[in-house]
Amino acid sequence: MHVVDLLTRGRGMDDPQYYERILSNPLARAIKLADLDDRSRRDRLDAVDTDTRDRLQRRYRRARRLLTPQKAGN
Repeated sequence: MHVVDLLTRGRGMDDPQYYERILSNPLARAIKLADLDDRSRRDRLDAVDTDTRDRLQRRYRRARRLLTPQKAGN
């Protein structure tokens, strides 16, 4: 149940707070990355208009960046 709690965005929680919580648990991170992979599938994105697709792609790229810790020196 703890992982479900981590994956549930709290009211008023911004992206950095949300993804920082997910990063604290390897299973939650793996689940969220799999979710982003699924949401980013070409067939899903092709089903929406261009503006929506662009907005979603930016959102998913940002989420992936926040879930991918940067190595020192990068």
